[in-house]
Amino acid sequence: MAPGAKIFGPITIGNDVAIGANAVVTKDLPDNAVAVGIPARIISYEGSKDFCDLLSNHLPQGLV
Repeated sequence: MAPGAKIFGPITIGNDVAIGANAVVTKDLPDNAVAVGIPARIISYEGSKDFCDLLSNHLPQGLV
């Protein structure tokens, strides 16, 4: 879950889900979903692994 993301209501978040910065989640997200926007929409079912790997490659050494 990226900074600024909001989850409203009794929402179920599946496993390996990536939620983009400032996204507003108003519906359940299934396993491996990648959701962005206001309101959040699923843009792929690739899961969070690739997004987390990409981020970790750009962080200073020692923060990962």
